[in-house]
Amino acid sequence: MPTDTLDRPGQRSATRCATPGLAAVVAYVQAHAGEPLTPHELARVGCMSVRTLHAAFQQALGETPMSHLRRVRLERVRAELLRGDPARVRVTDVATAWGFCHQSRFAQQYRDRFGELPSRTLRS
Repeated sequence: MPTDTLDRPGQRSATRCATPGLAAVVAYVQAHAGEPLTPHELARVGCMSVRTLHAAFQQALGETPMSHLRRVRLERVRAELLRGDPARVRVTDVATAWGFCHQSRFAQQYRDRFGELPSRTLRS
């Protein structure tokens, strides 16, 4: 390999992660909100440690990565419920599809976020 293609001291290799960017993690959450995501996976996407990921989210967004994911998922559930036909759509099915397995906890989180129960949103 020619020496001009080798990394110089202090220069990052193309095979290693570039400077971590919170925007990449936020975009990944938006694109993959319906998938089971973990802090470790999100940290890998941002090329940072889990600790750095948490600190970056707290500093920039004032919430944890998983709180951010939950907020995105709640917004997706709300959008589906607003579009849904109450005769055909069940809140439980929509919530489960977006990763909410505990229905009572989901309903409380939804109410805390939007000020109404998900069943009310579906009927509106």
